[in-house]
Amino acid sequence: MRIAGRAEEISVDEYADQVARQVADRVRAALSTRLAAGDAGEGDDQVPDPAAVAESLSDVIMLMPHGSTNELARLLAPFWSAVKVRQVFDGASRQLLAERRKSGTLLGLKTSDGDIVYPVFQFQQREGRVEVRPGLVPMLRVLRRFDPWSVAVLLHAPAPELRGRTPLSWVREGRPAAPLIELAEAVAREWSSGAA
Repeated sequence: MRIAGRAEEISVDEYADQVARQVADRVRAALSTRLAAGDAGEGDDQVPDPAAVAESLSDVIMLMPHGSTNELARLLAPFWSAVKVRQVFDGASRQLLAERRKSGTLLGLKTSDGDIVYPVFQFQQREGRVEVRPGLVPMLRVLRRFDPWSVAVLLHAPAPELRGRTPLSWVREGRPAAPLIELAEAVAREWSSGAA
């Protein structure tokens, strides 16, 4: 097999070792930063079970677009399958996921073969549970009647209204919701008028 964008062949074991080293380095850095900040509250020093983390990572790897020519899929990856999202939402039904997509509280993208995939960037873990980032929900609600792929790309697009930040980075930084909602409303007006 080959790593996307590279010519040389690599074995499954070599690839797994490279991924493991990269993940270990990032986990060490993230935990060191978190502990150095010293602002963890009671119980915030707990980390997920390593087996659960490994399972989640393997799920993500299986859903990443491998050598895909679809630039959107590469930009927005990785994705979770509907099965994975139902699992992390305590066995939520297909109907519940469909209702959440329709109401703008969950972003799902329909693939060319009809499957619904869920960009992982919209999720966060809080108090041991996975949830859609609360700061994204108002924007998703405003834009729920538009093409979900377009909405997903918008979340990665720097906006002057957000001081050059993307909506996703704005939310990750814990910034106020009002400018994000104003941006979503302006975009909705533009998209409705066909100005986009």
